Amino acid sequence: MAVRACVAATFIVLAAACASGHPATRATPEVSAAAQAAGDGRPASCVLLAPPEHGADTIVVGLSATIDPAHAPVPTTDAERLLFGWLYEPLVRADCTGAPAPAVVARWERSPSGNALALTVSDSATFWNGDPVTADGVVDGWRDADAAFPMAAIRDARTIEIPVLGNERATLLALAWPRQSVRRGAWGRWPGGTGAYAPDTVTDGTTMRLLPRAGGPVIVLRTMAGRDVRDLLDAGADLVVTDDRAAITYAEARRDLDAVPLPWERSYVLLVHAPGAPPDTVVPVDTSMSGRDARAGGDSAALAALRASLAGDVVRVDARAAEPPYWWDDVLGCAASVIDRVGATAVRARYSFASETRRVARSERAPASRIAVDRDDPVARALAERLVALASFGARSGADSARAAALPSALREAGAPLTVAPLAGGELSTSMAHGDALAYVVALPRRALAPCDARRRFAADAPWLGLSLNGVGGLAPSGSAASESRARGDIVPLIDVRQRAIVRRGVVGLAAGWGRTLDLLTAR
Repeated sequence: MAVRACVAATFIVLAAACASGHPATRATPEVSAAAQAAGDGRPASCVLLAPPEHGADTIVVGLSATIDPAHAPVPTTDAERLLFGWLYEPLVRADCTGAPAPAVVARWERSPSGNALALTVSDSATFWNGDPVTADGVVDGWRDADAAFPMAAIRDARTIEIPVLGNERATLLALAWPRQSVRRGAWGRWPGGTGAYAPDTVTDGTTMRLLPRAGGPVIVLRTMAGRDVRDLLDAGADLVVTDDRAAITYAEARRDLDAVPLPWERSYVLLVHAPGAPPDTVVPVDTSMSGRDARAGGDSAALAALRASLAGDVVRVDARAAEPPYWWDDVLGCAASVIDRVGATAVRARYSFASETRRVARSERAPASRIAVDRDDPVARALAERLVALASFGARSGADSARAAALPSALREAGAPLTVAPLAGGELSTSMAHGDALAYVVALPRRALAPCDARRRFAADAPWLGLSLNGVGGLAPSGSAASESRARGDIVPLIDVRQRAIVRRGVVGLAAGWGRTLDLLTAR
């Protein structure tokens, strides 16, 4: 059986109205032998480890962070993302390639007018207590959780009709976010769900059991927040997801463990002000790779060496030099998107874009000579500290001199000594909105189901960058009058990072879901 994990996306909102792409097709994907062995039709590229021939009765999953039921079904940590994916399901899920697939719904079809999709709830879909899932139950659950889908309507007991937002694929993927998971009422401390597992007990505050609803092993979750990941493995965990290099090296040295690489899912980027640009300066922007590399020092080879050094020598996670494509560069695709008027209106009504008000509130002072980071993100902090060292002292040594020359000129020519400013989450968001630091090192999803929508949200979160909005969901192409009217900053990709799934051999198979999610493939 396959345990499906929910979809997560930072900086990406529900409505995918401006996502580019073609209408969804029913083409049969390539299926690997491992997927066939699991009785699953997922693409071959999504299967990471074949399911075992004989399954275990119990699987112990180690979590390095605590779980808060109040967050369900929208995760705030990797530990919650793993757990909530087994407890809750959206109507439609996205596989590791970003293709929509049925989850709570069994099928969908286009209305005769072509302006709506009719989704039929599966006959086998039930809540944890066994009650069948109905169309009105889905819509009521969304409404109670303040997660109503724009203009969703109930056609009959098992059919929900929704307007097409831009195109069919984008509309289906808009249903795949954890926010759109089907839920109802309360199950103890949890919102009631429809997933393959239901929560059983919390025995001592650190251990929790998940009971299978339709066969499969019991899952025991052990939380050891703040402890070394290797302690989880030594305590008998069968599965731990981590990016810690020390734990990965430890697992690779043991014959009973596999360290399975997961997809590259996060990119750390440098957001930096244009050199010497006061708040209202107009600076032409070129978002192409060649334009970015020129602004970052003029030597793409030096920039590549800098990225490789950051990935290999600075951070203590599984990392590589950042590689394109980058969704924030797809300007022309966004400008060419055709937005359905009804869907666009619904998106505007449901989600307010704070960029205009944030521009008004932006500090009129020159940005402080500091690189701001999330104080709880050790990778961002290590990168920022290295960039500060290179900008301050790099010119004094041979190898570092070349790397320092690849830095954006705003860092190399800062008028005051650069510092690193670790900020709490709320403080960092406020600082990014105002642009009161010279630069920021932040983590972004490496891929986006709805790139245009992700860009729009990013433009709202950091308006001083000058990512120009074009209508409801597009962004003006570089070189256009709109793109040059507000550009005051740049986005420089630094490194990509990924996690490893450390799994005890012969216990469970693995498949990648969308985002930083993981599916478990157990013996049938």
